Amino acid sequence: MLSAHGPYAAWASWLDAFAQGEDLPAHHLVPVDEQFGAQMRGRLLIRVEAAFRARAGLWADGLRRHLDAAPARRPSELRPVLAAARNRLQPLRTLAADPRLSEDVRTALADALRAMVTEAQESLENSARRQPQAAEEILAVVRENHLLAALTSPNSAATPHPQSQASFPAGRRVIL
Repeated sequence: MLSAHGPYAAWASWLDAFAQGEDLPAHHLVPVDEQFGAQMRGRLLIRVEAAFRARAGLWADGLRRHLDAAPARRPSELRPVLAAARNRLQPLRTLAADPRLSEDVRTALADALRAMVTEAQESLENSARRQPQAAEEILAVVRENHLLAALTSPNSAATPHPQSQASFPAGRRVIL
């Protein structure tokens, strides 16, 4: 089978992987602008939206699965589940802020992401209130580990390991 080459094919391939939960390098992707032409740009933006929705669905399914696996929903087991959920939001956040997409597309994706995360947070809080035991304690943990924190700053989703900051000088990356 022949494979297509070019900017559209690069985006399409990357978006297909993104939709399936893969985080591939994106440095080869070009801005989605006039070079694509109106029709091709329109088709590509439909793919962007579909990939974003699919990845958001994977995130929601993962959160549900991890919450169901937390035994008895004890606060001590809930904290890492919420931290992991915030970490898994980062690829969606990155796509929603990608400067290669037009401002209106970035705004639409960011608004959709914020709405999804707000709804998930509200659902978690409502669920915590309905718990038969330790409802107030569980609700406090849900609020302390608010999912929207993943959308407010680059490093808010993950709490760095204390040793990680001391091990690597500022401004350097470790590439393996």
